[in-house]
Amino acid sequence: MVHLVVFFVLALLEVCRGEVWVIIVSGSDGWTDYRHQSDICHAFQIANGWGVPADRIIVMQKDDIALHPKNPFPGQVFNAPTPNATAEGRDVYGGCPKDYTGSEVTAQNFQAILTGDASKVAAGKRVLQSGPEDDVFVNFVAHGGPGVLQFPFEYYNAFQLQYALKTARLAGLFKRLVFYVEACESGSLFDGFLSHELGVYAVTAATPYENSYGTFCPPDDRVEGIAMNTCLGDEFSVGWMDSAEIQGEEEKLEENFAGAVNATPSSHPQQYGDLKWKAEASIGEFLSFQTPATGETPAPGRMPRGGSWVEGDNHREERERHAPAPSRVAAPDIPLHLAYWRYKRASEGGDWDEVAETEREFLEELEKRRRADSIFRSLAQVLSAERSSHILSAPPPSFLLCGSCCVEVYDAFLRHCGAVSLDPYGRKYLRVLGNLCVDVQRNEGVDAESSAQRVSAELEKLCGEVGKDEVRRVEGTPQ
Repeated sequence: MVHLVVFFVLALLEVCRGEVWVIIVSGSDGWTDYRHQSDICHAFQIANGWGVPADRIIVMQKDDIALHPKNPFPGQVFNAPTPNATAEGRDVYGGCPKDYTGSEVTAQNFQAILTGDASKVAAGKRVLQSGPEDDVFVNFVAHGGPGVLQFPFEYYNAFQLQYALKTARLAGLFKRLVFYVEACESGSLFDGFLSHELGVYAVTAATPYENSYGTFCPPDDRVEGIAMNTCLGDEFSVGWMDSAEIQGEEEKLEENFAGAVNATPSSHPQQYGDLKWKAEASIGEFLSFQTPATGETPAPGRMPRGGSWVEGDNHREERERHAPAPSRVAAPDIPLHLAYWRYKRASEGGDWDEVAETEREFLEELEKRRRADSIFRSLAQVLSAERSSHILSAPPPSFLLCGSCCVEVYDAFLRHCGAVSLDPYGRKYLRVLGNLCVDVQRNEGVDAESSAQRVSAELEKLCGEVGKDEVRRVEGTPQ
């Protein structure tokens, strides 16, 4: 009798359990940022392989790397290298959805997806249609800075994100929401912002003050013996997904976080928001689908060779044995790292036309960095002469403290400084803009609006028409 009662209670719980919805976003574009789209397609394969129906997974990606001219495997994308030339690579691109691609990869569309506002997207485009008993998993992989995530030509800030999460909560779009972010300074999106009462558990690749790191970068970027000349994954993203695949759907969120921390020695992953249920809730509750009453996992829509994504990665142990510490590179330094390795490999190959081309590309990367350094040294000197050294080296202020001044100055950076503002190395100077916002307010006795105007005006002078020309060139040229 007791067993019968327990059976009916468990069955009732399964019936009452809400649905699972998954939103997966890569906010970058170009071959240099290959790793971001490979990360999110890998995340899709986990959710899809664990049975989440395709109509409850929404994927946003530029979709410009699978058929990129630099891809030696057209139509395939890899999130990890192979241990040798004869081992077959593990494609994560096959079946990866294209709900939003190309010019549709925007902050406005992401905001609409997360808040379930179909009126703000093109006809037929999907948005979150979940209910108050449903669980939602969001995975966002992109470049970032203090208080922002980057889309190809715009920033998406922490105030916009918090508004979206609160709006979704008030609209009854979730019971619990898990948000994993891979980006530099990603902790700043939630630090001081995210209430523990919102039902949101957020995990970030880094603190508010540090970079995130690419992994499987040259020289550890070979697939089937071929150099990809890019970073195949991100350290934190590869870490949490490896942990989920190895431990399976029953792995607790707390255990998955610990696995990600262990696999991310270069930065310090953080947790924010509602931490009450992370010890009891499993990652499978947000990335897998259980049929009502039976609890059985239905046949997945697509599985790779080997039958499951854990079994499909037959090379994990061999890869780790041969390369236990793959090349890890801070995101702002990846373009220069890749340019150096392209030049090195060309020099070793003996094709002197290619050597000349890759040398030119390497010198161009150095010039980009020199230009960014020069702009911000001058900016700090003009606005805070006696304190310029501190302004340039200090960590950024809290984005909550910087507030509207940071929002306005970041927009001015995009408008006036063109490619410098979109380059991973140039973007690291967002922290300097935040420091200047606060410094000008304190030392000139002005409000946030006046401080923003002062900093923006000096940025325009320093960047000038060259910056505007650069952004036009970037928008029209494949990377």
